[in-house]
Amino acid sequence: MSRLREEGALALVTDVAVKAQAPPASPPSELEALRARCEELELENAILAGTVEILKKAQAPTRPP
Repeated sequence: MSRLREEGALALVTDVAVKAQAPPASPPSELEALRARCEELELENAILAGTVEILKKAQAPTRPP
């Protein structure tokens, strides 16, 4: 979401050529850049934590009834 707010609709485009034709956006301030990086890291951390939980469940031995 932050990327969409910062870059606009072009954030959703994956084609490098289309992005290259767009006018450059003004560079974010240092504080904005740090907030964006923090948001990225929080998302990455949540994804990794979820992956660990899934792997724990997949490796847990099942008890016979």
